Amino acid sequence: MPPTSISGPIRPSLLLVACYLTLAASGQAAVLQGSDSLTGDSFGQAVTVAGNSSLIGAPLAGSQSGSAYLFRNLDPVTGIATQTAKLVPSDPAAFHAFGTSVSLFGSIGVVGRPRDSFGTSTFNQGSAYLYRGLDTATGTVTQVAKLRASDRSEEDRFGQAVSVFGNIALIGTGGTNITFQRRETAYVFRNLNTATGSVTESAKLVPSDLAIGQSFGGSVSLAGTTGLISGVEGAYVFRNLDTVTGTTNEVAKLTASDGVAVGFDVSLSANMGLLGAPADSEVRGSAYLYRDLDTATGIRTEAAKLVASDRAAGDLFGEKVALSSTTALIGAASSEADRGAAYLFQGLNSATGTVTETVKLTGSDLTAEHTINSRSFGVDVSLDGDRFVIGAYGGEGASPRSGKAYAGTVSSVTTLDLGNVSRTILGISFNSRIDWVVGDTTDLNKVTLSFGNVAEVTGAGKGVFIGRNAGSDGNILRIDGTLTSNEVHIGSLAGNTANTLQLESTAIFQGLAFQLAPENLLKIEGDFTAIDNLLTYLGNTDLEIWDGSAWQDVDSANHTGLITSSFNAGYTDVRAIPEPASLGLLTVGALLLARRRKLNRGL
Repeated sequence: MPPTSISGPIRPSLLLVACYLTLAASGQAAVLQGSDSLTGDSFGQAVTVAGNSSLIGAPLAGSQSGSAYLFRNLDPVTGIATQTAKLVPSDPAAFHAFGTSVSLFGSIGVVGRPRDSFGTSTFNQGSAYLYRGLDTATGTVTQVAKLRASDRSEEDRFGQAVSVFGNIALIGTGGTNITFQRRETAYVFRNLNTATGSVTESAKLVPSDLAIGQSFGGSVSLAGTTGLISGVEGAYVFRNLDTVTGTTNEVAKLTASDGVAVGFDVSLSANMGLLGAPADSEVRGSAYLYRDLDTATGIRTEAAKLVASDRAAGDLFGEKVALSSTTALIGAASSEADRGAAYLFQGLNSATGTVTETVKLTGSDLTAEHTINSRSFGVDVSLDGDRFVIGAYGGEGASPRSGKAYAGTVSSVTTLDLGNVSRTILGISFNSRIDWVVGDTTDLNKVTLSFGNVAEVTGAGKGVFIGRNAGSDGNILRIDGTLTSNEVHIGSLAGNTANTLQLESTAIFQGLAFQLAPENLLKIEGDFTAIDNLLTYLGNTDLEIWDGSAWQDVDSANHTGLITSSFNAGYTDVRAIPEPASLGLLTVGALLLARRRKLNRGL
């Protein structure tokens, strides 16, 4: 019987990949928690992310006075991350809910305290706290200024919502004035770079049509000089906030064409807005997308309606929403048997009609027992470019049920094609309705699915691609957790090399087929060079090799004509044959030269 294993030296192309991988930039995932968090702190009730930093609110931390936790340099962090700095008020008081809302832009942060009280006979007027220098802050930090409404009164709950962009802050109110004597208001604060002491607003924003005593300002979002503010049956657009003074009405009102009450939570990015509608359809929830808000006037209805593909009654999808460029992240904290979930939507610049998610995210380590009042993962969400943060205030953080937050990247669960970067999926499981791609046209992208996390790519006709197109070389998908997919494509028949599916000893996988293209690699921890051992290991997953005209399933009878295998450094390396003889004649120097030429061409 022919030998089942062929041993030999590592080929030059693989040496080149190993060399470059040591230089790869690292962009990792982390579970965020406060170093001093205690049970019931509600860490993760409010979250925000800006660039490589995140600010997390814990309104019951610090003997119930509240705290906010700053995390910087998220890119190189993997595993459990504790804060870089802790933000507190200089005048702490129990149950004043400091940390109910948080916002971060550059080195400036704003934290809401809606139950702050002034005087002995009035309660819950609210305030917000301004912090600067957060790009270098460490230890425990107190505010540089305290923001207040000039016309504050009882139960306003000023600071229920906060948003900061550049040098401007937008502060919303969360209560209904108990005297019912005035409309609710949102407040604009400018010159945050120099503000100190106690500061009142530059302008007040009010809706033109809201009845006295109705809610307005429970959610606010600021992008550039445009603000978006929630109301009872819609949301209101305000522009030119860099110059407005006095009391100002909206330029446009956003409503739903189907009469659904929208605007529970709002998010604004450039000229697009997103409104949550968690009460829609037996509290299944939905969200509504609006475009061209830079020119919008009058009453506007949505461009698209966003819903979860698996929505169920009581999910509260849309209770929290985040929008960045053309991507949205929407929380549904009461779904998944009360563990919660969050949903990613992409390509919203052209979305119309009713749209379902591209990827659903859940907390890998959360169960129904890890909830507070049956709400956890997705209780707040934030998105900035590629990075997201999701709050889970019922999670097991530094102490039982102290809360946690999850930081990750959109590209790691969709398409990572930045070139020479590494991503880790940690603490989050996902179900994708689109292709999962590691390396579309670029080289040396790597994604690791950590132990305990689950990736499911189950959309009709969708699969996993490692090096999808010609010339996309040296990409790696490492599986320590669980992978379910219709197909996993390792390399491309169009021509690429050293793309690798790496299966660790903890890997669990289910699928129809692994398609291994020539010059690419299936790498398995352990010795599976014997064909019977390899087939047993693969179980119901076929290993398919291109024979020049069709994909052929490897079996005990035909394997010698389709694959070679070798055991090296604790791993079985499986390759397709025949391999192009021309590559074997190349030297490492020639491959390096080819790589440099490719980079010089900007590919």
